[in-house]
Amino acid sequence: MVSAAPLERKFWETFCDVIGLESEFRNDAKNPAATKARVAAIIASETADVWRSRFAGKDCCCSIVASLAEAFGDPDYAARGVFGHVLANSEGATMPALPLPLDSAFRASPVAAIASPALGADNEKYLA
Repeated sequence: MVSAAPLERKFWETFCDVIGLESEFRNDAKNPAATKARVAAIIASETADVWRSRFAGKDCCCSIVASLAEAFGDPDYAARGVFGHVLANSEGATMPALPLPLDSAFRASPVAAIASPALGADNEKYLA
């Protein structure tokens, strides 16, 4: 999946060049729905790895959206301890999590699991 926000003209033009958007779709004011559909079709035609390499070093306000599994396994995040915290639900299931609030260096030391409240446990408090 690609997250794209090429709102300024220079970013839009670079984005269009990178994805190979045909000229008839580049003026998205003419038919926004058609442009959106064509961009979606082009993006869907390639893998995230292909887009990651094509967008690398290009200034077009785009990024690849990682799955949770990809984010948890990212070597850069692992080296910084980004997912060093663990959240646990009331049944004891756990998952890696961002340390919140994020510290100034976007690092955190691993800590014990932090339990989350059961569904509805805080209803009275917040609905009062």
